[in-house]
Amino acid sequence: MSTFKSITHLHSRTLNQLHYKINAQRQLTQQIKAVLPTILAKQVAHCVINDKTLLLYSYSANAASQLRFYNASIIAAAGAIATVQIKIMVKPGLADTVIRKATLPSIEKIELLRSYSDRAQDDQLKTALLKLSDTLTRLSGKSAL
Repeated sequence: MSTFKSITHLHSRTLNQLHYKINAQRQLTQQIKAVLPTILAKQVAHCVINDKTLLLYSYSANAASQLRFYNASIIAAAGAIATVQIKIMVKPGLADTVIRKATLPSIEKIELLRSYSDRAQDDQLKTALLKLSDTLTRLSGKSAL
C-alpha cells in the first residue's frame, strides 16, 4: 500500500515553473509593499507582471486612488523588471471593509437638544436642532431593537 503524497511533493517541471512564478510574485509584492507607507502597504493584495505591465491589486478603491501617487517608487521597487506601465486594480471580494457603528447620544442629551430648539431665537437653528433631535430619536429607537 502506497502512502498519499500531496501535490507539493510531486516533482513536475510545470509545477516547478508555477511555484517559481508564485514565489516571484510574492517577492515582488513584498518589495513594492516595502516602499509604500504602512497604511497603503496593508491595502496591497498582490502584484503580477503581465508582459510589460505591472498589475497591482488593492483591497479598496480608496487605497487604489492613493497608490497612483507612488508610481515612481513602485517602478523603482520593481527593479530589473522593465515595466512600461502600472495598472492599479481593485479586486472584488477582497475588500476587508470595517462596518463602523455610530455612537448615539443618550435619550437625555437628545431631549436637551429638543429643549434648546424650543428656546432658539433663530428659526433656521431651531429647525436644524429639531430635525437633529428627531433623527437621533429615530436612530436610537432602531438601535434598541
